[in-house]
Amino acid sequence: MKKSFLAILLFFWIFSLFSQTLVVPKDYKLEKAEDFDFYQPKVIECIKWIVETPLQQSSDIRQEVNSFLMKWFSGTQKITLNVNKIIQPLVDELDYKYSEDLLMIYLGTMAKYMLENPNDKDKFKIYQKGMNSMMECYTKSHPEEKSRAMNYYFKLKDKNKLDKYISSNM
Repeated sequence: MKKSFLAILLFFWIFSLFSQTLVVPKDYKLEKAEDFDFYQPKVIECIKWIVETPLQQSSDIRQEVNSFLMKWFSGTQKITLNVNKIIQPLVDELDYKYSEDLLMIYLGTMAKYMLENPNDKDKFKIYQKGMNSMMECYTKSHPEEKSRAMNYYFKLKDKNKLDKYISSNM
């Protein structure tokens, strides 16, 4: 009985270590197209991590991940990400503690969708996925400090005007 309990405890401890840590590649180089192709699976893994990890958790790792993703996004030829009027309320609120993290979730979700669906060029759907993912992550994280921009997006959604907002600001 004692051995079973220890085995179960060990399993959960090991599982928690693997589920909470994400390692950004050490000494990565993003110089040639082949470099960006090589790191694409890691980019998708990092995007999944920022979406699944609550905003308040693992801020050091999140900062590393965000930095890696921004470097990859800015140099890849596979996709093009635009920060447009849709996300402007959040960009205007850079004093909010989680603005940069929410922006990365928005951009990351769009990037992941475009990488996994290269033939889908429906920009509305891509922006909508980014917005919905960002809003879902914000809701799941229950941040102690509220965002004016996120409250604005939720009001639009409650009034069934979010899709119109997205399409008119693309």
